[in-house]
Amino acid sequence: NGITIDGHTELSFTEDVGMRYEAYGWQVLTVEDGNTDVDALRKAIAEAKACTDKPTLIKVKTVIGYGSPNKADSHDAHGAPLGSEEATATREQLGWKYGEFE
Repeated sequence: NGITIDGHTELSFTEDVGMRYEAYGWQVLTVEDGNTDVDALRKAIAEAKACTDKPTLIKVKTVIGYGSPNKADSHDAHGAPLGSEEATATREQLGWKYGEFE
C-alpha cells in the first residue's frame, strides 16, 4: 500500500521487491488494484497455481484504509483504529449496510 507509520514508503524503503524475486528465479505477478479487482486477484492465484516449476510472488497494490473518506492512502490509517466517526463514514462510503463487527 506504499504507506508506513511515518508516511510514504519511499521515505525509508526503495527496493524493487519484484525484481529481487525475479532474480531469485521466482515468477512475479502483479495485481494493480487489489481493492476492487477481484477477477485480477483470482486470475493471479490461478496463474500461480498453474506454475509448478518455481515459486510465485503475487504483488497486490492496495490503498491503506481503502474506503475511508478522510484516512485512505494516509499514515493516519496505519497502526491505529479509524475511530467511530470515520468507521461510520467508511461504511457509508462503501455502501456497507451492516452494523459494526462484534
